[in-house]
Amino acid sequence: MQRNITDILAEWFYRLPNGYASQPYSKTELQILESVLKENNIESTSIIENLKGGTTDLPRTNISEGPGAQYDDAIKQRLNVSKIPAATGKYTMPGEPFTSQGSFELRGWTSEDKSIFEKLWPEIADSAIIGKGEIALYWLFNYQKIPTEARDARGGEAADLIIGGHPAEVKSYKSHKMVTGLGRWSDYKEERRIVQNIFGVHALTKAFKEGDTANPITEITFGKKHIIEAAMSLFAFLNLPSLETLTKEPPEGFGSDSIFSNMIANAKSVFPEMAASLSNSGVQNVKELTSASNPEDVAIQVLQMLAAKKYGNKPGNFGWIANVIPGKADVHFHQIDILKIDEKSTDALSVSGGTIKGNLDKIFG
Repeated sequence: MQRNITDILAEWFYRLPNGYASQPYSKTELQILESVLKENNIESTSIIENLKGGTTDLPRTNISEGPGAQYDDAIKQRLNVSKIPAATGKYTMPGEPFTSQGSFELRGWTSEDKSIFEKLWPEIADSAIIGKGEIALYWLFNYQKIPTEARDARGGEAADLIIGGHPAEVKSYKSHKMVTGLGRWSDYKEERRIVQNIFGVHALTKAFKEGDTANPITEITFGKKHIIEAAMSLFAFLNLPSLETLTKEPPEGFGSDSIFSNMIANAKSVFPEMAASLSNSGVQNVKELTSASNPEDVAIQVLQMLAAKKYGNKPGNFGWIANVIPGKADVHFHQIDILKIDEKSTDALSVSGGTIKGNLDKIFG
C-alpha cells in the first residue's frame, strides 16, 4: 500500500511544473492529482475535498527502499547501518523532463544531509562503471520524505541516473567552471570523416608548398585556430580555377576514378555532410557553407557538430550533467541545450588526445 501511495505522489509531482506541491494547493495542482488518482482506480472525491481543507488522507512517510538493490546495499555498507537513513531536506528536479529549464545549483541542504552525502560520495559499490557521487545522489533523491525517484540507467550511451524522469550524467570535477573531458569521439565515423577530409587537404597543401614543411593537424588534437588554418587550405583547393579539369581530363596514367576525383569529391562533401550532422543532432536552421564562406564559419560548425553529437547522445538534449565537487555536498546541474552551442561557446571547445573537451559553465551555465 505504501509503495502505491509513494508512486501516486511521485507521479503527481512529476506532472507539476515545479516538481512538487505545497499547501494551499492550487486548482491546477488538485486537478492533476485527481487525474492521477482516477488513473489508478482510486476514489478521489474525499481526498480532493480534504486537500482543499488543508489536510490529506495520503500519509507522507519516508520511503522504505530505493529502486536499486545494489545501490541500497552499498549505502548500508558504507554507513554501517541496517536501515538507510532518510534525507531531511527537499530535493527536486525542475519542470518536465526533456524541456528547457536552465542549469541550477542544488540547494536546500540540511547539516544532516550534508554529512551523509559526503560520507556516501566515494561509494562505487566495487564497480568500475559507477562513478563517485552517483550513489550519493541516488540516496539524496530517493530517501527524502517525498521521494523523487532516482534509478540506475548505466549502459552504452545511457546517462548514469534517471532522476524524476530526467537523464543525468554524474561527474566529479573539482570545479563547476573548469575545462573537462566530454569523452572520446572515435565511434562517430561520419564526423571523423568530415574532419579528416578538412585536415587531409591541408596536409597536402603544406606538403607541396615550397619552403613549407608537412606538419599535419589531425583529428587527435586540435582547436578552433587549427580548423581555421585547415579551412583556408580547403577553400584554396576548392577555388582553384582549373580544379574541374582534373576530373574531366585527368593526367596521363590516372583513370576517371583518380586520386584527384576522390579528393575533389571528399572536399566538396564536407559542407553538406556537416550541415546534415548538425541537423540530426538537433541544431536548427543550419546554414550549409560553400567555398565562398569564411574559414572561421567552418571552425565554428566543426566544433558545434562534435559537441552537439556528444552531448546529444549522452545525456541527450535537455538532459543534465550533474557535477559533484569531490567529497562535498556541492552539486551543480548543467542542463544540455544544443542551441546554446553557438559561435561564442565554441571558444570553450577543443579536442585533445582524441577526447572532446569543453567548459560546461561557459557553454550551458
